[in-house]
Amino acid sequence: MADNYSDRLLEDGSVLLNLKNLFVQEKTDDNLYMVLGCLSRASVLVPMNADMSEADRQQLAEAQPGDTLQSSGSMHFRSDILQSPSGAFYLPVFSNESQIPEGYRSKFTFVSLPVLRCIEALDQAPKLSGIILDAFTVPMEITRDLTKVIRMIPLAENKAS
Repeated sequence: MADNYSDRLLEDGSVLLNLKNLFVQEKTDDNLYMVLGCLSRASVLVPMNADMSEADRQQLAEAQPGDTLQSSGSMHFRSDILQSPSGAFYLPVFSNESQIPEGYRSKFTFVSLPVLRCIEALDQAPKLSGIILDAFTVPMEITRDLTKVIRMIPLAENKAS
């Protein structure tokens, strides 16, 4: 029962947003550990574009609600990548929809993914320096070193007591 409550509490991203904002305002070890603990269980919104064949694009454009579509080729999703002024590249993720600017939102489809899956994607992209949480509002850089810490958070702490 407690696990369901915790999962529901994390679902809309507001807990992650509040913990991240607290850490950005007061960079203490305790605040960092709280946000990293939340990240170990949280899901975030990841901006994606779909690469698909022209036939699939046409089929999608003509689809009606409830239609089942069959892809005629392979379909791949690729995430956006942001570049910092220093030249470093990051995977952008968002704690919740309120953190996504309207102009940016209209360019992508947003997929909710567990942060741990985003870290796995980061592992497959050596040119990326890390993950950037809420890049356009109050950003927090999640470096590769921090992703190692997130992974090390014991499973017992990932479950509500």
